[in-house]
Amino acid sequence: MLSLEELGDQLRVIDQNIVSLLAERMAIALQVEEWKEAHNQSIIRPEIEDKRLIEAREWALIQGINPNFISSIFYFIIRESCAVQI
Repeated sequence: MLSLEELGDQLRVIDQNIVSLLAERMAIALQVEEWKEAHNQSIIRPEIEDKRLIEAREWALIQGINPNFISSIFYFIIRESCAVQI
């Protein structure tokens, strides 16, 4: 059995990976903004955002995670992605 410190170290690595993935997502969001601007598309697209939230809830269920928890997290991720595009 791992010690509490070893488990904490594993959680820190996962947390760092989450932050890295979010940074990568925001960089892609900036590219999306450039594409939308070049093609005269709206930054905010509720139908796409709603679809993404539904997908996240489905992924959560598959993984055995509370879909409301994941939906809440993704809501803020999507909001921030839109904010960096504005």
